[in-house]
Amino acid sequence: MNDQFEFHQIPYTAREVPLTLQPLLWEGGAACDMRIFWKKVVDNKLGAMHESRVTLIRTIYNLLSDIVVAGGSRETLKTGVNHVRSFYKCADLYRMHPTAETALVVYCKWVKDLYERRKIDNTNGSEAGIYGAASFMASLLGEATELGRDTFVVTSGLQPPRKSSAALGAKVDRQNFSQTKKFAEVLIDIINSISNNRCLGALPLKITFRSGLSVEHYAAAKRNASVPAAGSNILLDTSPSIRYPVFNIRIEAEMLLFMSQTSMNLSEASKLKLQDFRFKEEGAFTQVYAYKGRKKGEVIFTIFKEYKPFFLNYLAFRRLINSEANSSLLFGRFPQPGNPVSRNPNPRSLIMFLKRMGVPHRPASEFRKTRQNWLARKSGNPEMASEMAQHDLETYARNYAKPHHQTAATEFAGFYARLAENRKAALGGGCVEVNPIPIASTPLEINIPDCINPALCLFCVNYKGQITYDYIWALLTFGRLKMYEDLCHRKGQAGGITENSIVKRVREIAKQFSEVNAKCSGWYLKADGKVRAGEYHPRWAGFFDIIDAVLI
Repeated sequence: MNDQFEFHQIPYTAREVPLTLQPLLWEGGAACDMRIFWKKVVDNKLGAMHESRVTLIRTIYNLLSDIVVAGGSRETLKTGVNHVRSFYKCADLYRMHPTAETALVVYCKWVKDLYERRKIDNTNGSEAGIYGAASFMASLLGEATELGRDTFVVTSGLQPPRKSSAALGAKVDRQNFSQTKKFAEVLIDIINSISNNRCLGALPLKITFRSGLSVEHYAAAKRNASVPAAGSNILLDTSPSIRYPVFNIRIEAEMLLFMSQTSMNLSEASKLKLQDFRFKEEGAFTQVYAYKGRKKGEVIFTIFKEYKPFFLNYLAFRRLINSEANSSLLFGRFPQPGNPVSRNPNPRSLIMFLKRMGVPHRPASEFRKTRQNWLARKSGNPEMASEMAQHDLETYARNYAKPHHQTAATEFAGFYARLAENRKAALGGGCVEVNPIPIASTPLEINIPDCINPALCLFCVNYKGQITYDYIWALLTFGRLKMYEDLCHRKGQAGGITENSIVKRVREIAKQFSEVNAKCSGWYLKADGKVRAGEYHPRWAGFFDIIDAVLI
């Protein structure tokens, strides 16, 4: 039978069942064993195919196919397919048919079910595993529906797994820095062993580590049962077809060392072009520009001043081995003869070499975390550290910041002293007191404002707004959200707070904001126009999709 959603981009053995999304077109198909799926279809045990599912499944299929085309491994594809099947199992459980319009509702139910099942059975996936699956599907569905990943994450309440409190210990902190330092030394030993002077010398090349471990590398030279004679021609062959394995090991070692200095991620570093670089000293750092004719180009990355000699030496290595003839990329690797260059940016040659040597490999992300946490602690300025790492402060805090025992002790000491001055309010803005106090115009149904519920936070005298455009846009979006909710719940419960009271309070605060000065008035008019046009603040935008689904 015709399978329009089978993944043909990867090879299969004779005994393997090809990966496909075809079963998802049938209710109950996601949970069906592929070995008996088609028999069930022929026997009509799964009922009729649901045409409403075709469009979304085709989009998901194309996105997963793109992962393979971009160099993703078969394991990555297999994991992605399993996550999609899990999502559709949940849809089948609730007798729902995911489309671009209903995917968000199904996703929220799926995430909730994942965590509920884990509460019942602790063996049913780790917290990190559940987050990984849900995060993957949020990105996939966000692109497939054009709602964006954040809509799915925010609406479902998905939170990253909690970091272990053990990271606060001084011993753990020292171990992290020690292990990172040791691996950096391993990379430098490899670079020095496959040096500019030795890389084109007679094979074998001797790679020596400061730990005393050493190995002779024959690159791709064919070896007989005995060690080849030192004078044989193939051991003197300097062509990439023979030397590509050792060239690639050094290139990948250089790439990881480069990433540790720039905080670039693997995808960014692997796409950098080999070009005419210019340098400008800025204190303890060096800014690297792309030179374009007589014009000074933009800053591409920033490195520690001490790393500059390593980088210049690497550029000389690339010229020596004539890498431009093979690739225009700064860290472009050499292919095995007869095969195209892999699009997978992972340093697989280096990883396999270290594995054979019994040397532990540490991912580049550990370098980046170590560098940025060191910068943040050294300067006392996380904003500067995140800016140097080329991403925003929120990304730094979510993905890179690690607790430090000494910093934590200092920060906790001053925390309670500052708590009474200002703290973040539930809705956004600030709060100047710990205990909530209702305003004089608080509706009768509200006794004490709630510091957790954003709506009730507005009815407290301690609530303080912010003089920013983002604040008024978020506030007006929240007011519009409450108006929409009122459409869904016209018959409010007796004694409960009504959405009309909240909307009235939002308008009151918004009016006060618009009267502060001319700039605030302009911000108010701009934000009000956006909200009326349906362009909502990201913090609340995802909830409108749920309401639309309910109203439909």
